[in-house]
Amino acid sequence: MPSRRQIREAVVQFLYCADLEGGADPTALKDPFWDFVTESRLAIQAHFAQCSSMSTLSIPMPDADLAFLCAFAKEQGTSPEGFLAQHARNLRLNLQSTLHPDVLAASGTFTATSDPLSEFFNDMAIKHQ
Repeated sequence: MPSRRQIREAVVQFLYCADLEGGADPTALKDPFWDFVTESRLAIQAHFAQCSSMSTLSIPMPDADLAFLCAFAKEQGTSPEGFLAQHARNLRLNLQSTLHPDVLAASGTFTATSDPLSEFFNDMAIKHQ
């Protein structure tokens, strides 16, 4: 079952979409809404079920951290394992994507082949011409 927060967010989205469709009677949307919420939850579970190669990871952590993780995951409507797996996937996808050149330049991140000292002196020479 989704958490109360997820249900509230889904209600707002569902009613907003219904309003865009001409303002249907909210009481008539009760059954389609629960179908929508259930299908969304089943889609997430199906995604993880499709993964053919799954590995197991043991993570030692303090009891307080584990208790917090379990409570937080339950509030989000998932298990601690599912929560960590989703965040690991998001981390992998974000780290594998390339940064926009402007963001890369502003972040101060240097590549393995860059020479920060000579780049600094070149920038200062250009700045003080």
